[in-house]
Amino acid sequence: ALSLCADADVVIETFRPGIADRLGMGWEHLSALNPRLVYCAITGFGSNGPLRALQGYEGVVMAKFGWFWAMADMVQGGGRPAFLTTSYACYPTSMIAIQGIMAALYERESSGVGQKVEASLAQSQTVYDTMNWFCRIMAQKYEGGFRQTARIENGVPVGGLFFRLLIAMTKDGQWLQFSQTVDKLFRAMMTMFELDWMFEDPKWAGLPDLDTHELRREFWEILLNKVRSKTAAEWSAMIAEHPNVWAEPFRNGSELLDHPQMIYNGMVAELDDPRLGHIRMPGPIAHMSATPAAVLRPAPGLGAHDAN
Repeated sequence: ALSLCADADVVIETFRPGIADRLGMGWEHLSALNPRLVYCAITGFGSNGPLRALQGYEGVVMAKFGWFWAMADMVQGGGRPAFLTTSYACYPTSMIAIQGIMAALYERESSGVGQKVEASLAQSQTVYDTMNWFCRIMAQKYEGGFRQTARIENGVPVGGLFFRLLIAMTKDGQWLQFSQTVDKLFRAMMTMFELDWMFEDPKWAGLPDLDTHELRREFWEILLNKVRSKTAAEWSAMIAEHPNVWAEPFRNGSELLDHPQMIYNGMVAELDDPRLGHIRMPGPIAHMSATPAAVLRPAPGLGAHDAN
């Protein structure tokens, strides 16, 4: 690891503060070995303060900072925290880390030396999603005058935004995510579904924002059954004929490499692996005109660099 770090531009470590130093892989040690190194430390709670030694797992950070309570309205009945399975903290942390690393590399062009960059899951949450936290605080402070409503009621969406962001399964078991967030796009989807007559029916006044649970449930089932009536390929053909309708299938694992935009952007690399044969894998994310990146060899095998 030290031999690799000696020639590296960037090192990213995700230990709790102090552990990398104990292993001889901390900033002080590596910067002395490689003065041009940009060293990024990603922690749960930062390198200072009373929480610095806590394990920085996503669930721990989210719970400690009250984010599961902020999402309580996603749980049936409310009144208890909602555990989020998505990378709600890790994703914004990766974005902040990338920005810091790129800024340090840019500064290095002038100073000639690298520097240490820090990012934490706790820090990232403060800039990524303030709305739900704010709504909960306001609801508690002005009880009776400000109410945070549930998003799901008995398994049915409450707000019209969920109908605009429809997620439904096709006839052949493929999940589709629609995104018709403005009125023009929502109407285009309803037209493609041959449901635009509902806008003229007084019963459905205000679509997609409906006042009663009964109407919302009925409309929800209409949409789900409509998507279930055709295969993913049939919907793909229909969407191609309706430019204001967008839907993306949920992809599993390596299916991402077949996405047309991944291929068009040159983000898929192909090479021959001595053990696995011909493989396709994610290619360079950034495309630089002066210093183009390329995947020249497969991933090293276990122990391949032991001699170094």
